[in-house]
Amino acid sequence: DNIVSRLEETNNTLTKDVAFLTKENSDLNGNIKKLEEEYILKKEEEFNIIRTQYEKNLNNERTLKTQAVNKLAEIMNRKDFKLDRKKVNMQDFKKKEKENRKLQLELNQEKEKFNQMVIKYQKELNEMQAQLVEESTYRNELQMQLDSKESDIEQLRSKILDLQQGMDSTSVASLQADETDGSVTESRIEGWLSIPNKGNIKRYGWKKQYVVVSSRKILFYNDEQDKEQSNPCMVLDIDKLFHVRPVTQGDVYRAETEEIPKIFQILYANEGECRKDLEVESVQPAEKTNFLHHKGHEFVPTLYHFPANCEACAKPLWHVFKPPLQWNVGDAMLNATKITWIKKKN
Repeated sequence: DNIVSRLEETNNTLTKDVAFLTKENSDLNGNIKKLEEEYILKKEEEFNIIRTQYEKNLNNERTLKTQAVNKLAEIMNRKDFKLDRKKVNMQDFKKKEKENRKLQLELNQEKEKFNQMVIKYQKELNEMQAQLVEESTYRNELQMQLDSKESDIEQLRSKILDLQQGMDSTSVASLQADETDGSVTESRIEGWLSIPNKGNIKRYGWKKQYVVVSSRKILFYNDEQDKEQSNPCMVLDIDKLFHVRPVTQGDVYRAETEEIPKIFQILYANEGECRKDLEVESVQPAEKTNFLHHKGHEFVPTLYHFPANCEACAKPLWHVFKPPLQWNVGDAMLNATKITWIKKKN
């Protein structure tokens, strides 16, 4: 009996718990359903608000676009606007074109004036240089003739002094005359010498010249007739001499062995030399014919045996044995290949 009563009591308790849980579950389901309905309503409300806003913006964009298209169509349909704009553009274009032609004409005139001025001054410069060379040559000739005359005057003075001393009758005067005569004789030496014709002695040989050594100058004559006419070809200032010494085989390796004892070397400063540069004067006109004149510039043909590049196209200009022809612009200090300058010219 006790067991049955306990089981019944337990059954009643469980029944009550089940009923309570069932009721609580029903309440929770109701709340969940209610919350789901509220959530759905809220979502629909937000969606409607967003859709309304987008529709409003879309309508505004459509309205603005329609207005802009209508305005553009209205402007484009105006014939007077098209004509005025086209007319203004053509007027500006013609005005600019006229100014451009005017400026181009002025530029061409200025270029022509500049080229004529360059040619004029270049011609004057060439004439002045030619005159300077001529005057310098004439001055050198006069200076060499003056040196020759001074040497002759020195010789005549020594002869006069010999005559005066010879007329003296005293032995002391005679002794003094002998001493003076010896000093005068030693102060002037003249005779024939051979100088190298060019650098290569074996190929070009020696050139025979008459040489007069006075107390101040060494004068070189082509022959005795030039000496009589006081027309030396070269004069050396003795004050500018460094030394006079015999040579060795290493100094003149192109000379014959038997000629070496007869050869001596004169070393002097360049400013102590005065000579007639006949060969240089005869070569310069021939070289001038190879010059190329273009737009007031003088292009000089030049050959390079050492590394050098074209300053216009960067091509090499040099070769050890057969360098290509290139042009040097004298007034611009610019080097370029012949092909480059021809292309530039054309």
